[in-house]
This record gives sequence, C-alpha cells and structure tokens, in this order.
Amino acid sequence: MKNKQVSITHQLIYKNLGEGSRLCVTTPKTEAGIRDIPMSASVRKAFEKQREYQFMMGIDRDYEVDGMKGFIFTSKNGRPLQPSAVNNVLYNIVDAYNKQEAAKAKKEHRKPEMISDEIRCRTIPIPQNN
Repeated sequence: MKNKQVSITHQLIYKNLGEGSRLCVTTPKTEAGIRDIPMSASVRKAFEKQREYQFMMGIDRDYEVDGMKGFIFTSKNGRPLQPSAVNNVLYNIVDAYNKQEAAKAKKEHRKPEMISDEIRCRTIPIPQNN
C-alpha cells in the first residue's frame, strides 16, 4: 500500500483438485489480468480500516493459501472470503440501489442513473509487509 497502487498478479479461486475442493492461488487467466491499479485515498483508508477491524477483533491474518497470506477481506476465522460470497453481497447492494434509483427517477420524471450489474469482486492477497 506504500506505493498507492494495487498490483494484481494472482487470483484466489475455489478449485476441486480431485480430493475435494479448496482455495488456490493462481495467475490470472490472461496477461491483461496482470495489472497495477491506482489506489485512491478512500480505498487506502478502507483497507486500513479493515486491517484495524481485524486487529481489534483478534482475527488471525496468518491464514495461508499456497504460500500467500495477509488477506484484507476475511471471515472471522481469518480465511479469505470467497469471491462468490462477496459478489453476492455486491449484487444485492447494486440491485437495492438500482431499484431505489429507478423509483426515485420515476417520481422525479428523469432518467435513472443505474450502477452496472457487471460489478465483480476480486479477492487480492496483500503481503503484510506492505
């Protein structure tokens, strides 16, 4: 976080390896998936608040997946949240907003300003030394 960017170099997936499913770290599907995204001040602050929350709640940040740890968004036991779970929350937030915005726009006789339903989550492992 010191360089004010998020480097996307890996992805976290839930994979069936023949002996049951587990979380795995892999590289993105395409080279275009490997990128650096500028981190706004509000995103940095949100990440810092999340780390503070983990500390205050005594959430273990040493949970390891394929040698990576220091995940920012975790369950209460320190396991990284599965992207599908976060996506479901994001979809519900977008859906609730869009319904409210559509009703408000209709009442105000204007075109609604909707959020795209293409929003997706990516769970990003961030090393603890950043």
